Amino acid sequence: MLTTLAPTLAPTLASALAPALTSLLLAQVSLDAQAPKPLPSPSPLGHYTVENPTLLIIALVAAGAIAFFALNNKGKGALAMRVGAAFMLAAAAIWAAAMFITTPREKVLALTKKLVADTATANIAALDADLADSAALYSPASPNGLSKQAILNRVAAMLGPSGAAQINDYALLDAQIHLPPSGPAQVQARVRVSGQSIGPTISWWRLDAVPQGDAWVISGIRYISSNFPIPSLN
Repeated sequence: MLTTLAPTLAPTLASALAPALTSLLLAQVSLDAQAPKPLPSPSPLGHYTVENPTLLIIALVAAGAIAFFALNNKGKGALAMRVGAAFMLAAAAIWAAAMFITTPREKVLALTKKLVADTATANIAALDADLADSAALYSPASPNGLSKQAILNRVAAMLGPSGAAQINDYALLDAQIHLPPSGPAQVQARVRVSGQSIGPTISWWRLDAVPQGDAWVISGIRYISSNFPIPSLN
C-alpha cells in the first residue's frame, strides 16, 4: 500500500514542506551581519589633519586660490601672492605631516588588514607574528577562549591547503578603531569571505590590540555576528 502511494505522496509532501524549508533557510541567512554598537569616533583634529587630510588640503588650496584671485583683481598683487603662498604652505605642511607621521590608529588599522589577509590565506608564520603570546579567540563554541596555539592550529587545519574551508576571496569592509585612555586599542572589523565550501559570508569581529615595541599585536579576538551560520563557531 505504502509502496503504491509513495509516488503520489512524495510530490505532495515536497510541495507542502518547501515553504517551511525555505522560511527556515531564510531565517538562518541574511544579506548582512547584524552590526554592533559603533565605537566612539576619533578626534576630528587628528583624523582630518594627519590620518585623512585630503578634504582639508583641498579646502586650503581652494581658499588660497580664491584669496589670490580676489586680492589680485583689486590690484593688491603683492598681498595676493603672500596670502596665496601662506595657504599653499599650510596645505603642503599638512600633506608632509600625513606622509611622515603614522598615528597609533593607523598602525592598528594596518595590523587589522594584515590579520585578515594572513588568516584568509592561512599564512601561519605571519599570523603567529600578528598575535600576542597571550592572544585568545572567544566564540559561542569556545566561551573560555582558544589559546594562540589553538588558533594557529585551527586556521591551518580549516583554511590551509588541505583544509575543508579554504577561502578564495576576502575583504575588510569596515574597521572602527578606538583608543581609550587606558587598556588595549579596540577594533570592530566587518569582513567578507567566500570559499570552496561557503558562499559570501559577512561577519563582525571585535579585536583588542596592544603595543609591542614599535608595533602592535592582537591580544584578543571575539566573534560578534555573521549573515550565515559559521559551523566552526556556532
